[in-house]
Amino acid sequence: MKEIPKTYDATEYESKIYKKWESSGAFKGKHKAKGKTFSIAMPPPNATGTLHLGHAVMLAIQDIMTRYHRMKDGAALWLPGTDHASIATQNKVEQLIAKEGLTRHDLGREKFLKRTAEFVANSQNIIKNQIRSMGSSCDWSRERYTLDADLSLAVRTVFKSMYEDGLIYRGYRIVNWCPRCKSTLADDEVEYKEKKGKFYYMKYGPVIIGTARPETKFLDKVIVVHPDDKRYKKYIGKSFDIPWINGKVKATVIADKSSDPEFGTGAMTITPAHSFIDFDLAKKYGFEVIKIIDENGNLTDVTGEFAGMNACEAREKIVEKMEKHGLIDHIDENYTHNLSVCYRCGTPIEPLPSDQWFINVDKKLPKRGKSLKQMSIEAVKSKKIKILPDRFEKIYFHWMNNLHDWCISRQLWFGHQIPVWYCDCSKTPIVSIETPKNCPKCKSKKLRQDPDTLDTWFSSGLWTFSTLGWPKKTDDMKHFHPTSVMETGYDILFFWIARMIIMTLYATNEIPFKTVYLHGLIRDKFGNKMSKSKPETCIDPLDMIKKYGTDSVRLSLVIGGTPGNDMRLYEEKIAGYRNFVNKIWNASRFVLMNLESKDLKAKFTKSAVKSTADKWMVSRLQELIKDTTRLIDEFRFSEAGNNTYDFFWSVFCDWYLEISKGEHKNPAVLLYTLKTLLKLLHPFMPFVTEQIWSSLNEKQMLILEEWPKFDKSLMFKKDEELMQNVISAISEIRSARADLHINNSVKIPVTIYAGTKTAIFKEKNEIIKRMAQIGELNIEKSGKPIPSSVRIFLSGIEIYISLAGIINVQEERARIEKDIKEKQGFLNTLESRLSNKGLKKKKRNRKPLQKCSKNLTYTKMPSIDDVFQEQFTAIDALIMQSNLKDAYAAALEILQIDPYNSKAQKYKTNIERMIKEHNDEFVDKEIAKLKEMQKQDQTKEALLKLNQLIGMMPESKKLLDFLIETQKNYRKVEEKTKSKELKELATQLKSLIESNELEKALDMCSELLSSNPRNAEIINLCRKVRWIIIDRKLDAKKSLFDSNKYEDILNFLYGLKRIESTHKGLEKLIRNIDAKLYAKQMDEKRDFILKAKEDINYLYQMSKYEECVRAANELLHMDPKNSFAKRMIAKAGKKFDSKVRKELLKQMDEHKLQVDPNKKDSYIKL
Repeated sequence: MKEIPKTYDATEYESKIYKKWESSGAFKGKHKAKGKTFSIAMPPPNATGTLHLGHAVMLAIQDIMTRYHRMKDGAALWLPGTDHASIATQNKVEQLIAKEGLTRHDLGREKFLKRTAEFVANSQNIIKNQIRSMGSSCDWSRERYTLDADLSLAVRTVFKSMYEDGLIYRGYRIVNWCPRCKSTLADDEVEYKEKKGKFYYMKYGPVIIGTARPETKFLDKVIVVHPDDKRYKKYIGKSFDIPWINGKVKATVIADKSSDPEFGTGAMTITPAHSFIDFDLAKKYGFEVIKIIDENGNLTDVTGEFAGMNACEAREKIVEKMEKHGLIDHIDENYTHNLSVCYRCGTPIEPLPSDQWFINVDKKLPKRGKSLKQMSIEAVKSKKIKILPDRFEKIYFHWMNNLHDWCISRQLWFGHQIPVWYCDCSKTPIVSIETPKNCPKCKSKKLRQDPDTLDTWFSSGLWTFSTLGWPKKTDDMKHFHPTSVMETGYDILFFWIARMIIMTLYATNEIPFKTVYLHGLIRDKFGNKMSKSKPETCIDPLDMIKKYGTDSVRLSLVIGGTPGNDMRLYEEKIAGYRNFVNKIWNASRFVLMNLESKDLKAKFTKSAVKSTADKWMVSRLQELIKDTTRLIDEFRFSEAGNNTYDFFWSVFCDWYLEISKGEHKNPAVLLYTLKTLLKLLHPFMPFVTEQIWSSLNEKQMLILEEWPKFDKSLMFKKDEELMQNVISAISEIRSARADLHINNSVKIPVTIYAGTKTAIFKEKNEIIKRMAQIGELNIEKSGKPIPSSVRIFLSGIEIYISLAGIINVQEERARIEKDIKEKQGFLNTLESRLSNKGLKKKKRNRKPLQKCSKNLTYTKMPSIDDVFQEQFTAIDALIMQSNLKDAYAAALEILQIDPYNSKAQKYKTNIERMIKEHNDEFVDKEIAKLKEMQKQDQTKEALLKLNQLIGMMPESKKLLDFLIETQKNYRKVEEKTKSKELKELATQLKSLIESNELEKALDMCSELLSSNPRNAEIINLCRKVRWIIIDRKLDAKKSLFDSNKYEDILNFLYGLKRIESTHKGLEKLIRNIDAKLYAKQMDEKRDFILKAKEDINYLYQMSKYEECVRAANELLHMDPKNSFAKRMIAKAGKKFDSKVRKELLKQMDEHKLQVDPNKKDSYIKL
């Protein structure tokens, strides 16, 4: 039997395996003959994004589900795609062109969109290849992009339909405005950050008002108080002339319950243009709405001398003017603001009124009698859509109940442009799916399209059905929709999930998915959020894949994670699962080494299960199959993965493989168990399992195998219990050896009285001796107790380990007596506390402890203070000697016995303080030494020593802060060194180019690009090398270009294009040759047609009608639209039929066949 390599190298196998899967069509979603196929629509990552841990955990979980259902049901669809992400992508491109000194307005809309499309096209492959690196088995043939033509059609169709149903409308409303992005934002696209700042209390006529933004108060003319606030009842309904920022204003007091009497002074003025609450109040009472701050964040003309100034920058000058006029009462300098900022760029949001497009979520649909909001709430309440974990349902309902009309227009250029046009003849918008040719009223062709684009969430809200061909009635819609599951992070429940439910219910009258599985956030090992500002907390999944392999990363992201709960991830965890990958590889290697070629070909049957150990193994395996299937169906992926992990390691490897090393090897059961475990592990760890499977001589890949089915006939409960007794006995003997500190090399004498289980113990005599390191093993049904032995009791089994001559009995007795003494001391403490009168008064439940103490017998010990007096004296001595470490350990030892000992607690606290003072002094000295090392260019050595110090003192904040600083310095040194090395390599590369050593230069390029894939200088130099090589090859083939062998020339040119597609002259050359080839082919075709026509005419004239028809058919095959060929086929065919008919009639007459004249035609046809 051929062995597999000794070690598994993920980098060697993973890309090859993925290419094999993809090229075989294994990922393609198929329609099931009956019922719906399991389907998931991948939450589309940004087309210009890169893989992060949020994507990685999402991909791991979705791939587990897809692979499982593909194996279990024979078909599954996981549809991939990318999102255009309007704001993020436009911001990125604007940053790029800013480096060229340009703005999008300098380029104009058309050129800017062209640049953006090029940027997206070049960036999309990055995220797609990173998705592949996670082993994602998605159907790339169905890949979608939210700006694809089909998806754009779906967007325009839904928009028009909603507009016609009166759900989409244009209105002048207050919106969240980002001055940086120059666009509106939905409520849930606004983030909130706490910020310390000032809060101003201002004198406004008879009241004091408070605000964090005095720059918005220029036109405040209405004071609002609560109708029940006694302080202000006398002012309600009255008007006052009061001094204000730019002179006197007439202020009116109104009563409204929106005013909070507990907040500030209980009185507020309203700013209708810059507050959502104030805007609603202005609408309610008919107050004027005038902008004070414009779309650029600058003050408008109504602010007088401050017009044109940035609102935030003008704040202090406005306050200064108000102080001069005595309008400032006081300022709170330490106020915590809940600042609203843009979720993309972090710029403070400016609420301001604007003409925008909205979706009315409260209006009832004409034919359904319910609003979008009601329909969406009902879908979850009725359990048509199940949210996991279900606690998020409450959050979903809260968000839905408080949902306002959704602002769907964005002042961006990149995205789905709103399908609305305007004509000068009317203010009525023209809403159309296709671009209208003229105005339906005046027939004018001078139409202008609304410049705004739709909110990204509008198009991604259609994701589950627009990707399946809607609005067409496709087979994919029939078989794959509603999708089975939507798996995503709980942080976008409202951004995306809720919108998909709204939009899908409206457009298709179906739910988008049956289950929503929400995974949690990934945190660092201490439970803190990973942050770019703290790079030491961040884990890059791509780096971990390179280091430990994809399978290890996937398993670390799944095991330990539960729906809706955050999970800790750290490199040690990933490294631990890499060990499991190696365990699978090594165990499989052992199995294959113990098999012969004929064993691989043999079919497994029940008759192959022979020994009790075999029956135990296959029986336990059936239980695992049943449990794993149930747990995955219940979305309990962590438990399913962990159970299979434990089984493989602790049952298969630790026991069955060890048993198989003796005389009990059964190749059939070994192979059956390995194959089944590989199948169960495959959804979690696809690469290593597929690679091992390829060594088992199977006809098809593991990805296409059937999921294991529970087989009741392979359950051997009685044998399983018998074998479990043997395993328990071995485990107990091993534990006793460890407790007694008996070296593994010592063979111990053991006697087992097995009772009714004697037969199985005698059968497994060799296994017990080998696995428990037993010298002499005596197995009897029963017998007398053996002196000087450790006695172990199992159910109906007695085990005696003879200790004579193996251990020092006196030392062991002393150790046990010490242990008993400590426990008795603790027991006395419990008794003392139970009899405490104060404890009785507090009415604590003492019964369990009382019952516990009554059931135990013990010798009366001295008082608790006497017990520990000796230890306290020793601690004092240790402190005097400055041996704080041992003193601290002694105090902890007392607290382990008596956790409530106040004296020990006091010692512990004092010693901790002393250690901290000592540590601070020690840390300062060590940091000074490390700084000196850095000055001497020993930053790397300093970093190693610093890590050792942190291992000793992990709580030291000084060391951790210094670590961050040292890591930054080290990175700078590394970058400087790397930059220097790159410059030297670039110089070498230039030298090779100049000396025409192009082959060497090309090899060097490959090496440089693999380690520096994004270095612009290296990329340009390598491109130059490839251009020169292409030019040389073109010169060498000049003679070929003089010939008419255009097919050979094109093949040659396309081969050059594969070397470097950006060569300036190559594409033009290809087009020219392609045109010549086409012209040549057309000439040949024309000659063929002329010759064919002559031949066909000749054959017809010679009455060779059959050959004529055949020749005309050949011509028609060459030129399907050739009318001459069609005409001659009809003409010659008719003649041929007539000739055949005459011949048949003649034969019938010659043979004197009696045929009914009326049936002659039927006979001729036969």
